[in-house]
Amino acid sequence: MNNFFITGFERAGSTLLRRLVSMHPALEYELIHEKRRLLKYDTREDAIENYRMSVLQGGKLTGATASVISGEKVPYRDNIVFVMKYIERWKDWWPDSTIIHIDRDITAMAKSAKRVFGRNIDETKFIAKRNIYTIKRFLDTHTNVIWVSYEDILANPYHFVKNLYSVMEDFHEDDSYIHKVVTTKDTWDYKGRVKCGLRYSNSIKALHTYE
Repeated sequence: MNNFFITGFERAGSTLLRRLVSMHPALEYELIHEKRRLLKYDTREDAIENYRMSVLQGGKLTGATASVISGEKVPYRDNIVFVMKYIERWKDWWPDSTIIHIDRDITAMAKSAKRVFGRNIDETKFIAKRNIYTIKRFLDTHTNVIWVSYEDILANPYHFVKNLYSVMEDFHEDDSYIHKVVTTKDTWDYKGRVKCGLRYSNSIKALHTYE
């Protein structure tokens, strides 16, 4: 399985997507969560050896590991030059990796940014329209890019995750694994590995599974 780079505008759902991707049964490590340290390394080998960390949840070690070997997620707002440099480095070192960009209704993102960060709604909508367009044009120059929607995740998480996992790698588990992924808040064990869970209670309430 290749590694994955997740990006999307602030409050688009990139954290939820990162957790869903990280729980693919064939993924050995979690994706790194917003550490943004890749550019500090001079070589790919240096990053692979050092850009990893133990995973905390609720201030406690889970036994899982986040690693650049699996991938990373870096959202953007007005830092798109940095993000584009980051993606260029990523694709230079892992040319076969997959980039996943998540979209969300712009008004919903702006309201979420207002609620969480105190952002001005109109300003956020203006920045989002401009910078999402710029990032999409930039990503059109790269291979192995997947476009997903936050609304599609919530509308039918069971089918979304099943389809996503099939794209990531052949999926051989039974349907109960997908149900576990989209309904479990806390960390859980799978064949001796710790899966991250969704963590956020509001996400649990929103994610209704369908068959």
